[in-house]
Amino acid sequence: VHENEFVYAHTFYNSNVLANVYMSTPNLPVRCEIKNTGTTGGAYMDQICSTVMSEGGYVEAGQDWAVHTANLIALSANATKPLMAIRLKNTFRTYKNRMIVRMGGINVFSDGQNINWYLVKLPSVANLTANAQAWTAVNNNSGIEYNIDLTAYTDGEEIDGGFVAASTTGGSVNNKTGGAPASNQPSSAKKNYIVQNFDSSNSEIFCIVVKNLTSSSTNVGTAIQWREIY
Repeated sequence: VHENEFVYAHTFYNSNVLANVYMSTPNLPVRCEIKNTGTTGGAYMDQICSTVMSEGGYVEAGQDWAVHTANLIALSANATKPLMAIRLKNTFRTYKNRMIVRMGGINVFSDGQNINWYLVKLPSVANLTANAQAWTAVNNNSGIEYNIDLTAYTDGEEIDGGFVAASTTGGSVNNKTGGAPASNQPSSAKKNYIVQNFDSSNSEIFCIVVKNLTSSSTNVGTAIQWREIY
């Protein structure tokens, strides 16, 4: 609407015309992307003034999935290690993977020493270093892959965390006695999700990082749960 006049930007003509659905991904978010195609240095972009409105209201729905480390993983004395990471598959059911993924419950265990854990969001697969083990698909019906053979990461934003005492379990969901989850869960914040780039070839990443707070080695494990929205 410009100066009280409707200006039509695009009109769809789909009724009784197409042999298939006219929109396969109706839940795409407002988004933008900047990409350097030359040899110059980096750049930045500010994006403002976007609105999405729904006449029928909005209730976020999706499918919940979970994965855990099958065995405990060694953590050296005073070491910091990325323990598990998840990313979006490049394709999901033959289409570009346009789902949004929010992290849910997180639990971390240490069998011998006190540790600190935190959830970081990485902007790209290039920000995570993994060993030879390939990314593993969670399920054919899930759009997520995970990796537990990790060595290092760079440029991550910490969005959740906690401490785990030796031989106990620490988690981000405070409902072990039947209470409601804490209000500051990662999934409750609008910005705390991961998506693919425009080409659906380079996913953002959620990564669980652990830090040994002692001068003795320990073994650690994690279990995480997330929601896939599409």
